[in-house]
Amino acid sequence: MNAVPVRFGKMFALLLSFVSLFAQLGPVSMAPLDAENMLLSFDIIADTHIDEIWNGGRTGLLIDGLKDMSRARIKSGALIIAGDMTERGSVNEYAKLGAALNLYCDAGTILPEMGNHDIRGIKDNEGNSLLTYEFNAGKYFELLDKTAGIREETVYFYRDIEGCRFIVLNPEGMKGMETVLSDAQLAWLDGLLAESVPAGNPVFIVNHQPLSAVGEDAQELAAVMDRYNGLLDIFFISGHYHDGFGPNSITNDGTVYFVSVPAYGKSSSGDYGKTGTGFHAEVYGGSVVFRARDYTGGVWVPQYDRTVLLAAGRKVCP
Repeated sequence: MNAVPVRFGKMFALLLSFVSLFAQLGPVSMAPLDAENMLLSFDIIADTHIDEIWNGGRTGLLIDGLKDMSRARIKSGALIIAGDMTERGSVNEYAKLGAALNLYCDAGTILPEMGNHDIRGIKDNEGNSLLTYEFNAGKYFELLDKTAGIREETVYFYRDIEGCRFIVLNPEGMKGMETVLSDAQLAWLDGLLAESVPAGNPVFIVNHQPLSAVGEDAQELAAVMDRYNGLLDIFFISGHYHDGFGPNSITNDGTVYFVSVPAYGKSSSGDYGKTGTGFHAEVYGGSVVFRARDYTGGVWVPQYDRTVLLAAGRKVCP
C-alpha cells in the first residue's frame, strides 16, 4: 500500500539532489571565443598559498575559483597550478588543497607543480628548513596520486592532451628560492622537446620560478629551450613574482613565450593586482589565446588577453 508514496519520495529526493547540484554550479560563466573550432582549453593559476586557516582563508578563495571554472560551457582539459600551492608545505595544507581539488575541480587533468614554499616546508628562525627534501617531496607525490591519479618515480613528468604536450618541471633539492634541476631532468626535457618537433604542436612547460629566478641552472635550461626556438612554439609558464596582470604578462624571444601568472592566493603588484586571477587558455588550429580571468569575481579582464599565432609548428591536431 505504501509502495507508491515511498517510490515518489525517493524520486523527489533524487530530483532535489539534482536541483541542489545545479544551484551550486550555477549558470554557464565561461564561453569560448569560438566553440566550434576550439581544440582544447585549460586553466592556469599559481601561488595559491593554501594556509593553516581551516574555515575560509585561501582555501575558500580557491574553491570559489574552481566553481567558476566548473561552470565553463566546455569542460577544461587541464588545471595547471604553477607552484607555491601551499604556504609552508605542511600536511594540513596539503590535505586542504587535496580536498578542495577533489571536491570542486572537474578539469580533465590536474597538473600541480612545487614551488619554493612547498619544497622548503617549515623553517626555523634563521630560515633553514626543518624537514628534508625527501619528506616534503613525499607529500607532493601523495597529492599527485590522490588528486590527479598521477604516479611517477620522479618529481618531473609530462602529459599529452589533445595533441599538446604539457611538461611539469620540479625542483630536486632545496636551495633558497631557486629551482634545482638535475642534469637528468634537463636531458629528459631536451628529449621531450626533440620528440615534439615532428608533430609541431605547441608545448607548455610549467616551472614555478621564471627563468630569471631559476638560479644556477637557468642558463642550461634556457639553452635547452633555445635549441628549439623556431622549431617549436614553447610556452614557459611560471608564477613566483606575484605580478598581477600587466602588459608584460606574456613576452617572447622568437617562438619561446614566457607566461607570468598572477599570484592567486596573495595580492599581486601590477595593473590588476586582485587575488583569485589567472589565465584561461584556448587552443585553436593556428593560435593559442590566453584570456585573463578573474575567477573569484567571475569576470573576464580582456584588456590583458593575448593571442599568440603559432609560427614554428604546424596546425594543432589531436
